[in-house]
Amino acid sequence: MSGAAKSSQTAERHARSALYAMLFFMQCARSMFIVLISWFTLQTTGKTTAVGEVLICWQVVAFAVGLLMGPHLDLWPRRRVFAVGETTHALAMTLLGLAAQILVAERVPLLVLYACACMASLGSLLSYPTSQALIQHVGGRLLTRTVGLGILCAQLGNIAGAALAGLCLPVAGIAGGFLLCATSSLIAVLFSLILAVDDRGFARHSRHSSAILEGL
Repeated sequence: MSGAAKSSQTAERHARSALYAMLFFMQCARSMFIVLISWFTLQTTGKTTAVGEVLICWQVVAFAVGLLMGPHLDLWPRRRVFAVGETTHALAMTLLGLAAQILVAERVPLLVLYACACMASLGSLLSYPTSQALIQHVGGRLLTRTVGLGILCAQLGNIAGAALAGLCLPVAGIAGGFLLCATSSLIAVLFSLILAVDDRGFARHSRHSSAILEGL
């Protein structure tokens, strides 16, 4: 095997390792967010119904905006969009952490929780689709294996995130938990920047409505 081929294989292995780490920390942040925002909402309002309202707010944004964003995301480099999405998610977590640290829990307006949940949802709408596109770019000849290991790393991230959130609450408090969640998103951004792939956007060749109907 030539030196160029060995160098290419080494670069591909490094890219896949960075991808797996990126997926792990992205999902770790999402899992932490769900646990922390649920606990914070319950602590703030004392109502279980409010927890459902905040989480539904998060999903409503995804449903309302998700169908409209796809073709626009395809026009931009994947890593850049992913970085913007995870940074947006980290910003929402930081704002929640500051609110928890500065304000008494009972005085945090419910509107703040709604707004931060919407911001986190918007960040996920940017990073989730682009992370899947990056899997395709990085996978190459080993796409099926890359997808399988990517799913495994994402699930491990879900488990680790829920566990970390539970451990942070008694140790670092809700504010520390939100800041750790933001840190996890930023670590995912750092690993996405390591990916040496051609992730340029694509020109749009069909109408958005036609693409949605075709997908359905």
